[in-house]
Amino acid sequence: MTPMSPQTPEEIKQLVESGLEVATWIPLREVLEPYLTEPYVRSLRWPYSKPVIEVTCWIVADLSHHQEGLTLAYSKYGHGSHAPWGIVLASDTHIGRDDSWFAYLEDAYINCGAWKGSLPEEYEIR
Repeated sequence: MTPMSPQTPEEIKQLVESGLEVATWIPLREVLEPYLTEPYVRSLRWPYSKPVIEVTCWIVADLSHHQEGLTLAYSKYGHGSHAPWGIVLASDTHIGRDDSWFAYLEDAYINCGAWKGSLPEEYEIR
C-alpha cells in the first residue's frame, strides 16, 4: 500500500473532514455530521474483473433514517481513484455501478436521496 492510501480510521476521518470542508452546494456538515460513524471496513466484490476480486471500502456514514441499510463509503478503489465516495447498501456484496461513486462526498450524499432540500439550477455532479 502506498503512503497516500488511507489505512486507518483516523486517516479516513481526515478525508471525511476534508470532504465536509469543500462542500459548496449544500450545508453538508450540518446535515451529514449526525450520521457519521466510526469508520469501519467492509470488503466488497469487484465483479468487473476475471477473476472477481475483493476490495476494501470504509463505511463512514449510516443513513438508515432515510433508507434501510443506506451507507456512504470511501474506497480508493471505488470506480477509479477519481471517484472514491460511494453509496453502498448494507445488503450489497459488490462495489456497485459507477453511477453510485463520486469524486466528492457532497455529491454522494446528494445522490443517495437523503438530501431533501433544493439545489441551485447550475448544480451538476463534479
